Amino acid sequence: MAKDRLLLVTMGDPSGVGPEVTVKALAAWPAEERPNVLVVGDPACLASEAMAAGLPFPAEPVTDPSVFGRGHGRIGVLAISPVPREFWASGKVQARTGRAAFEALVRATSILVAGQADGLVTAPVSKEAIVLSGTHFLGHTEYLAQESRARRAVMFFVTPSIRVALVTTHVALRKVPLLLTTDAIFETVVIVDEALRARFGVARPRIGVCGLNPHAGEHGLFGSEDERVIAPAIAAARAKGILVEGPLPADAVLPQAADGGWDAAVALYHDQGMIAAKVAGGKRAVNVTLGLPFVRASVAHGTAFDIAGRGTADPTSMGEALRLAYRMTAADGTLF
Repeated sequence: MAKDRLLLVTMGDPSGVGPEVTVKALAAWPAEERPNVLVVGDPACLASEAMAAGLPFPAEPVTDPSVFGRGHGRIGVLAISPVPREFWASGKVQARTGRAAFEALVRATSILVAGQADGLVTAPVSKEAIVLSGTHFLGHTEYLAQESRARRAVMFFVTPSIRVALVTTHVALRKVPLLLTTDAIFETVVIVDEALRARFGVARPRIGVCGLNPHAGEHGLFGSEDERVIAPAIAAARAKGILVEGPLPADAVLPQAADGGWDAAVALYHDQGMIAAKVAGGKRAVNVTLGLPFVRASVAHGTAFDIAGRGTADPTSMGEALRLAYRMTAADGTLF
């Protein structure tokens, strides 16, 4: 039997596969196993996707999330401004759908910050479309950190075989060495350690930290950042009692993590960690944001504009994200 919770789901960009994977994943999650789920999006668009897939979508219209509340087995839809039908699953980057995706995120975030829900699962958005709509937007991680006033948000990819955190996220590769600081790496390691203990049921987490340069710099031969910036962060974390090693060659740490050698790996930039997570996890990879005052999980794929409207989108990552977010809301560990 599901425990009483309230998960929010944002439907993502209606031009992409977000609404489709949302209704498919919820239809595949038995009512007796799921908490209350409130989808923030366009009700007509969601209903259309369910009808096209031949799936039940017994969603209740909701105007007040506090009244819908925590519980189990119910699905509700909190409506955003209607999106004209011609934009649904159109497979195009458009300001109108970017505005809809951002409106859903704003509504969901306000509910979470008010303490009316336990967690958030986000379907994919187009950063380009949101920016076209007139909003400065770097990504879900950065926005949620800003709105919740988190001291630091950490992008964390979870798969059945590997967990990988990122120190830097959506920045140009040439800027990474400039953004890597001892404090940033130390804070990331601390947040990962805390989350593994509190949210993932790992009593004494073992964390491996990747080096920035080939062979972790090889004692300065390939760059000074590993010894000058990363090593002091590892030393500070170890002094705090954290079981962490590094900097180690990334091509050693990440395969070891995938084989169970580490409870989590810390990568220093986006593709260093993302490639490993997606190769190891495939369709079951989930993007989690650590360091927020609430749980947030997401699919580990994009809007997939190229297949929008075909009915072929795979809901596996969304299903994994929903279930992981639900498990993570059980602070007492009873769902692990």
